Amino acid sequence: MLGCSNNDLFGREHEHRSSRLEATLRNILAATSCLLAFTFLWLLPVVLGIKAARRNHRSAHWMWFGIHPLGAWIAFLVLQFAAPLKVCASCGERVKIVANFCPRCAAPFGREQIRQPQVQTPTPRRRGKIAALVAAILLGLAGLIGFFLFIFFTVTASFMNSAVFQEAMERCRSDKRVIDLLGLPITEGRIPSGSMSTVGDASGTADLSVRISGPKGKAILYVNGTLKAGKWSYQVLEVEPSNGSPRINLLAAPAINSD
Repeated sequence: MLGCSNNDLFGREHEHRSSRLEATLRNILAATSCLLAFTFLWLLPVVLGIKAARRNHRSAHWMWFGIHPLGAWIAFLVLQFAAPLKVCASCGERVKIVANFCPRCAAPFGREQIRQPQVQTPTPRRRGKIAALVAAILLGLAGLIGFFLFIFFTVTASFMNSAVFQEAMERCRSDKRVIDLLGLPITEGRIPSGSMSTVGDASGTADLSVRISGPKGKAILYVNGTLKAGKWSYQVLEVEPSNGSPRINLLAAPAINSD
């Protein structure tokens, strides 16, 4: 007759608490990665681009390309390295730095009439701006990496928190054969592999595998199921021990000795 001792029940409760804590930490990490990606990959080039436009008397409307992160970085680099313009003191028209007359009001550009940027010379201040630009680019790359990490952790969390994966792990943790093989608590690996697609809660398919481990050993959990009418049915639900023992079919009841 199959049954679970008090130690087994305590182990399961501790395992469930650990799983909930890990899921919470994964969600916090995903949210933090999203915030960093938004700040460094998207917001940073927009702010720097607007500052570069004001400094060089260029139109800040270039930053409308910032509707996409790649467009934001391209617009920022264009504004940063574009030749500065000068502004007519009479009408406010922006013209090339070499112009002698304003093409709009025909006012001549005397030394007292020109509002133009300072001559850019290789001063320590200029070198500091270049260093700041390099730092901004590096931060942008860091933001890009953070964005991809956010996508990775989001997909991983969607697998780990899905109903099919949670149900498969629950069956695994409650099967006496798996408990005897791995011991308690049974924990899942951090990076599942496979594919899963669902249409709401009505239909879908899942083909997943994840490494699981316990105090006594390690194994791989294979899950292949179909979602129909809001209910998962499994074609494959097996545990493959790492020691080469035969697979444990979680869909079949364990054999009972007649001795």
